[in-house]
Amino acid sequence: CAGIVPTSPAANGPGTVGAPVTCGGIHVRPGDIVVGDADGVVVVPLDRAEAVLESLAAVRAAEAKAVAAVEAGATESEKVRRIMAAARILEAP
Repeated sequence: CAGIVPTSPAANGPGTVGAPVTCGGIHVRPGDIVVGDADGVVVVPLDRAEAVLESLAAVRAAEAKAVAAVEAGATESEKVRRIMAAARILEAP
């Protein structure tokens, strides 16, 4: 971790290391896994890491299927069409 702290710890106390924090409404505890990229940030509680890891194969398969559909020329999924129909959104001609 690196960065600039806008206030000196001398004026506000020594601070705390290893304490839980809340950032953007998301609670992060010591030991949690935090991963970020240009698309966003994910926080995985340490006690859920194994379950999340086990679910990744299904997520990757679904993403690969979606990418293949787009590469084959699909412009929208059946799920998107159902959501649009339910919301009475009409596609412009």
